[in-house]
Amino acid sequence: IRNWQVTSMSCSFINEVNYLTAGGVYPTRFGVFGIGFVGSNLSFSAPAATFESVGDDIRYVASSTESISNAYANDVLLLSYSVPLREYLLGGVNFKVFSQKLAGSGITGGDAMGYDMDIGFQYKPKGPINAALVFQNIVPFDMGGKLSWATGTEEDIPAIIKTGLSLKLLGEDAFASLGDQQVRLNVDSEVSPTGTNYPALFHLGMEWSPLYNIDLRMGLDQDVGDQLQAVNNFTAGIGLYYAGCRFDYAYHQYHNIPEFDTHYFSVAYGIWKEAPAEKEYLNIISPKDKSIQHSSSLPVYGQVLDQSVKNVWLQGKTVKVDNSMFESEVGLRPGKNTIIARAVLGSRMAGEKRVRVLFLKAFRDIEPIYWAKEAIEKMATLQMIDGYPDNNFRPYRSISRAEYITLLVKILGVPVGPVMQPPFKDVPINHWAAPYIARAAELGLSSGYTDGTFKPFSSITRAEGVVMAVRFGGLEKLVAEAKERAESPFPDIDPGYWAANEIAAAKAAGYLEHLKGKPFTPQSELSRGETAGILSNSMVVRQDIEELMDWNTGY
Repeated sequence: IRNWQVTSMSCSFINEVNYLTAGGVYPTRFGVFGIGFVGSNLSFSAPAATFESVGDDIRYVASSTESISNAYANDVLLLSYSVPLREYLLGGVNFKVFSQKLAGSGITGGDAMGYDMDIGFQYKPKGPINAALVFQNIVPFDMGGKLSWATGTEEDIPAIIKTGLSLKLLGEDAFASLGDQQVRLNVDSEVSPTGTNYPALFHLGMEWSPLYNIDLRMGLDQDVGDQLQAVNNFTAGIGLYYAGCRFDYAYHQYHNIPEFDTHYFSVAYGIWKEAPAEKEYLNIISPKDKSIQHSSSLPVYGQVLDQSVKNVWLQGKTVKVDNSMFESEVGLRPGKNTIIARAVLGSRMAGEKRVRVLFLKAFRDIEPIYWAKEAIEKMATLQMIDGYPDNNFRPYRSISRAEYITLLVKILGVPVGPVMQPPFKDVPINHWAAPYIARAAELGLSSGYTDGTFKPFSSITRAEGVVMAVRFGGLEKLVAEAKERAESPFPDIDPGYWAANEIAAAKAAGYLEHLKGKPFTPQSELSRGETAGILSNSMVVRQDIEELMDWNTGY
């Protein structure tokens, strides 16, 4: 899914049950997130009744004048996530919350709640064949995969295994071609691994697209009938596209009973249908693909290559074409961005062009030649470090011990909790950094001073900062090797200095390249810029930076 999408559907199921679904999906560089709702409800009135004893029999006597109102509702909330697992293979998961309610005169305990989960896989290679496998309701009964009623009754939620196959018979990458027409054949099967008497069901459908903005559909849908036998139901439908909107209508028979015939209506947005790729309709001139930007506002310039194109869809808005050129300004979010432009041809989109842009946060007080400029910008883009509200970073400003240790804990992403007792005698529990200092002590990043203090307001020295960075980066092996060698890592660091081994380990790991050919000066104050430069070389930070700079992922 390349763009955010929303959809909804409603019907009166078998002309009795009000049925509604709604959902949306949003793609990010971390995967696609979705939320959905499926709801049904039924209200009806039944004659009031009394029970009379006649001899040894009990008879049910319906009232001819009085009635009782009843209502039933059955809803599911779905939270979804999907992500590419490898080339051509996608994986996804649904977490589902079930709720049911039965209300009416004399009914008590008619509320129920339940939870379950689905997992699915889709194989989408280039070519005419796609396949999928879905495991529905996989959580065992004993682990919570059940429906629990207010009365204490518990119901199992049946597991279902679904397999699907899609064959593109006509069209691009299909078995054959016939102009611009497209024909696709789809077949699903489902079985219940726990329901021994539940029949295997099949669902067969064919979709024909004679034009780009029309889909015609026909199918055979099986469900369970009397005596647990599979029943075939005829289905048909039509889909209409216009500017990213899609309207769908479907007709569905049920058990050959005319009164059960159901009409489904659906509206969706974000379902773009594109023209064939063989013709070039437009081109993005600026920015170039794989551009690095330092401003959140980016001018985009392009050219249309077909005189019939009068408008261009650019990042969700329509831009007019003037003398075959188009231009607009788009906003960038920190990190990876994809600029998408499509030619607008009447009611459809054509000729998609994409450029990848990386927006790195910049600060106005960092000189272009400053040695830690890239490290600061990348870590700020990853929200590991922050600047000041005036868009300055102040790289030469010293950093306090409390600020430094808080930074390490936040980058690690470990949870911090409330502080019940002071972690050090000069750090009260209401100190703003107390949770981070306490967590850092638990992680072994800092043990404070021998007198039981931490000195949170003191500027951290270079020696102290490097020692904590070595622990943060997990360089224990390099520290042990330095201890065995007992060598001086810098001319002004004696092998017996308290932090000599950690300084040697940091040097070996590449943390201190900026001090090459210089003295270490262990008591000098560590600056904000040097902090970013040192930490950017740690494995924890370097992995995130490498992923940020990888043009092949996250766009």
